[in-house]
Amino acid sequence: MGRMAIVPMDRRFLDQVVEIERRSFSDPWAPAAFESELTHPWAWFQVAGPERPDGIPDPLEAFILCYLLPGDMHVINVAVDPLARKHGLGKKLLRYALDTFSSRGGGVVGLEVRVSNLAAQKMYNSFGFVTVGKRPGYYRKENEDALVMILQVPPLAAAGGQR
Repeated sequence: MGRMAIVPMDRRFLDQVVEIERRSFSDPWAPAAFESELTHPWAWFQVAGPERPDGIPDPLEAFILCYLLPGDMHVINVAVDPLARKHGLGKKLLRYALDTFSSRGGGVVGLEVRVSNLAAQKMYNSFGFVTVGKRPGYYRKENEDALVMILQVPPLAAAGGQR
């Protein structure tokens, strides 16, 4: 795997994001849902893939969508194309999101994850996320429960100036 580009999501990546979502989840988001996030005031939406010479990821291999507010970040959606998994791209995107949040003052990060998604739970645990609850039937199509996980992220300065 060569250099990875992580850039803000915009409309030119919409079809690729929708395709990654479709290949990744049994109940994928509609294209309109992603499009609406492009103008959501709290959305922090990044895409990633191998870096072209102009700094653009091509092809797109992953994305992360978070809501970022002072002192609070919620991880809404993370997906890595099934063909690009097992190379640490999900971890790189999550690390980038956590570092961004830390540089903006840090606070509490929350997320929901399927009880059956052991790979994602393992990744979140590797960052220090802890399970604090369960949301019964959160994933409606399969009536699957979600685990609620949180992580306290210190401000960059409190983290010794580097992460």
